[in-house]
Amino acid sequence: MPNMPGMGDSKAPQATSASGVGTVESVDAPQRKIKLNHEPIPAFNWPAMSMEVTAAKSVDLGKAKPGAKVKFTLKKGTDGTYTVESLEAAP
Repeated sequence: MPNMPGMGDSKAPQATSASGVGTVESVDAPQRKIKLNHEPIPAFNWPAMSMEVTAAKSVDLGKAKPGAKVKFTLKKGTDGTYTVESLEAAP
């Protein structure tokens, strides 16, 4: 079967971190969760989507407001989960 665009290549090495841009949909500060509606993230072969991820303790979720456009960095853990490592307002 040919490799189809956007489907990823299981033989290619996967990135362990990537940057993205999106809009904050919701924040659960006590649980350290943030829901982002983000643009495609080519490094992970991800299409645009909405997803909830855990934020690292170094990320100030108090500054993340629903509706805000943000730039963020995701890191893939060895267990396959993703964590927001940085978050800042997007221009």
